[in-house]
Amino acid sequence: MGSRSDGEDPGNGRILTHAPWDLLIVDECHHFAPASGSRASPRTRMLREIRFLFEHRLFASATPHNGKTVSFTGLLELLDPVRFQMHYEVDDQTRSSLWSGGGW
Repeated sequence: MGSRSDGEDPGNGRILTHAPWDLLIVDECHHFAPASGSRASPRTRMLREIRFLFEHRLFASATPHNGKTVSFTGLLELLDPVRFQMHYEVDDQTRSSLWSGGGW
């Protein structure tokens, strides 16, 4: 078990990368969403680095989405980078494929 503060401490990063982990649970995941119009936060960068160490990922948050496409699609990309890519705007073709069940 680890916590955000474990991941933010440079010395503890070695623990995360060398442990055999099956499941990553990120509570309050809205804190890890990429900010629009700026570089990724240290939390976002840390999550990008460790996400591939886990076969399964679960993100949880009771905070409503902030309405920014880049924040929402950035979280989806952190959750499943094969299916989702971060976008600043969603075009009509992508939107229609989402509604038809085609994915990104």
